[in-house]
Order: sequence, then structure tokens, then C-alpha cells
Amino acid sequence: MSTLDVRIDYADGIKDTQALGKQDPYCVVQVGPSSSRCRTCTDGGTKPVWNETLRFNNADFDNEAIITIKNENVMQTDDVIGTARVSLQRVKQVGSESLQVPVMSASGKQKGFLQISMTYYAQASASAPSSDGHRGNPAYSSPYPPQQQQQYSPYPGQQQQQPPGYPPAATGYAGMQQPQAYTPTPGAPGAYPLHQQQQASYGAPYPPQQ
Repeated sequence: MSTLDVRIDYADGIKDTQALGKQDPYCVVQVGPSSSRCRTCTDGGTKPVWNETLRFNNADFDNEAIITIKNENVMQTDDVIGTARVSLQRVKQVGSESLQVPVMSASGKQKGFLQISMTYYAQASASAPSSDGHRGNPAYSSPYPPQQQQQYSPYPGQQQQQPPGYPPAATGYAGMQQPQAYTPTPGAPGAYPLHQQQQASYGAPYPPQQ
């Protein structure tokens, strides 16, 4: 399904159809059987500014866009200010273009011009802009190629720290034997002499015992 975006930027030097005050112009864009209008530029006069984008779907077999500029009235029928016709052949070839289109009055004379921009999408896809004018990003179920979580590797000579609750590692360097208690051999030369606790000699015990 094709999509055509028509951006109505501004007009300059168009016909003034209002006797008192300033006219309130707006645009009606027709592409094939579909038509859409932009907002009214209140008191726009002969130099209205809109900056509004209108979207049309299924524009494959339509070769022309007709833009009618009207003056919005409250008490009577809206007046036709002028009409601009735009061929769609070039925008379908190049994809997008910006141009100034002459505005023709009912008598066939040019009165001012209309500045517009058009973008054509041959097929609606994930890269086509959404209805709010922003381009959509394609959705993926999972990243490709699959990513693996990088694990921490300690420097040589360092041991990885274990989480809390893990049994603490034995102290001391690897390969070191724990010293054993010294037991001297009786009568062996160089053995440490056995020290016996000497009892202190005292006189009569105190207090005197009966």
C-alpha cells in the first residue's frame, strides 16, 4: 500500500476575497477520490502560513493532486481564493520534492503561489513515518548476534573472591606445611631441658591452721 504525504507550508500573494478585515484561508487537498483539509489560518490574509502535513493512502494510480484554497466565512459560504494543481509523476520517481505551485483564480489568471513539500512511499513498511510524522523503528524479537555476558577474570596470582557464606579459605601460602608441636627426646643431646615447676617453700601457713 502506497502512502503520499503532502505538506502545506505557506502561500504568498494570493487573492483577497474579503471586503472587511483579513481573510481566513485554508486548503483542501484532493488525491484521487480522497480529500482532506488543513487548519484555518486565522487572519492569514494574502500570506497565510500552515505548516501542516496531510496523508493519503493508496495513491498508486493517482497522477495529480488538486489543492483548493478557500476563505472561511461564518455567515455565508466559503469563498474560493484559487486552485493549484500538482503532478505526482516526479515525486513517485524521486521519492520526495519541494516546490512552489502557482495559484490560479477562477478566471484562469495566476495570483500568488503555494509552497508545498511531498513525500511518496511505494510500500508501507517499518521505516515509513507514523501518523504523527515520526519514523518508526523496526521491532526485533532478540538482538543478533546473541550477546554473551562478560565474566570477570582475576589477574594472575589473584584468587577470585567468593560470595558471602562461602567457607573461608585456609590461611598461609599454598604448599606450606603447618609446624608441628616440638616433642624433645629424653636423653638426646641438644634437647631442651625439661623445666619442672619449683614449689616455693614457705614457713607456717597463714592464717595459722588448728
